[in-house]
Amino acid sequence: MITLKLQHNTDKSPVKFRAFYQNIEPHGVYYTINETSEKLPGFIYKTITFNNPLYIPFKDWKKELSRKYKAKGKILTKKLLKAGFDGILTQDKNNNFLEIVNLKEFQENYKDNRKLI
Repeated sequence: MITLKLQHNTDKSPVKFRAFYQNIEPHGVYYTINETSEKLPGFIYKTITFNNPLYIPFKDWKKELSRKYKAKGKILTKKLLKAGFDGILTQDKNNNFLEIVNLKEFQENYKDNRKLI
């Protein structure tokens, strides 16, 4: 279990769809660590507890997960939830958190969670 202070940029990425492997990335809400007390416009700030996150190196993490689970997008998220993960915490070589995905928010957006599995 880990609790983190996070921030989510509500603006859409101006970069093309495939540039960051958005075509295969798992669905969920993407965050970064909130390292300041300053509140910027266009950001949502939350403290989130993950009970069973998947820790994964940042390099090529989207491709690695898609390859391992033989899925992408919503299907990949459903498989990760079924495997018991509630989040993804990507880390650099110094174990700093980079991109964080809250899979629980994907799950909570469905009226009937039984459809996920």
